[in-house]
Amino acid sequence: MVKGAHLYVLPMVFMVFVTVASCLGGQIKKFTYNNNGYGSYSFEYETSDGTYRREEGGVVPGPDGGAWVVRGEYGYIDSRGKPYSMKYVADANGYQPRINDDHTRFNDRRII
Repeated sequence: MVKGAHLYVLPMVFMVFVTVASCLGGQIKKFTYNNNGYGSYSFEYETSDGTYRREEGGVVPGPDGGAWVVRGEYGYIDSRGKPYSMKYVADANGYQPRINDDHTRFNDRRII
């Protein structure tokens, strides 16, 4: 992939998720997107039916010049009212999902 293409590909993927969420779920209650122009970004959205997604990413300096790190969470409420959520990290070690059994929401603390 072309160096720097992530800055263009990630917003496009994000917009697809928002579009799908708005078609399948309720109204979008919250929508935030930040891109500092220097290689890091964050976004989040939440719909009226309880579906949400939050993600942040950027280049983290390292001994080999740095690596992309993406961290986030998404979740939804099923038709019986049970919440489901998953946190994930994607970095030099690959995609690492963690299923949340305690149903606690992602805190808004930024790492990048």
